[in-house]
Amino acid sequence: DEKEKKEKGSEFPWIKPPKDVEYEDEDGDVIKFCIEEGRLIKYVNGLRKVGENDTSGVVTKLYYSPPRLIEDQCYWGGNAPVSVFNDLAALADFARVRHYLPPSYVEFYDSDDDLIKYAVENNNIVKYVNGQKRVGDGKDTT
Repeated sequence: DEKEKKEKGSEFPWIKPPKDVEYEDEDGDVIKFCIEEGRLIKYVNGLRKVGENDTSGVVTKLYYSPPRLIEDQCYWGGNAPVSVFNDLAALADFARVRHYLPPSYVEFYDSDDDLIKYAVENNNIVKYVNGQKRVGDGKDTT
C-alpha cells in the first residue's frame, strides 16, 4: 500500500542510494544528508535542521542555483561541491523529494560502443573514454 511504500522509500528497493552525503559549506558548516525511515534528513553541524528553526531535519524539496548553491524547502543552504550532486540527487530520488540538481557527470555509449563520461572535476569539464582520462589531443593521460 501507499503508506508502506512511503515508509520504505523508493518503489525500487533494488536501487540503493549512497549511505549519506556530507560536505563542508563555504561558512565552515558540516552539512549531511541521509535517509532515515524513508525520508531525506538534513543535518547541520550534527543537528537536524531545515530552514532557520525547523529541527525535524525533514527535507521536502531541494533547490539549486548556479554554480553550486543548494537550498532546502525553506531556502536555507549554501554552496556545495559539485562532486556531491549525483549522490545527493540519488538520496532525494530515493526519498521521493523533488529536486533541481544538475548531474556532476554524464555517461553514455558512443556509436562504436566506447563508454564516454564527462565529469566536473576542480571546476573543469574532464572527458573519459572507457575509463581513461583524455586531454585535448585525444590521447590518454596515463
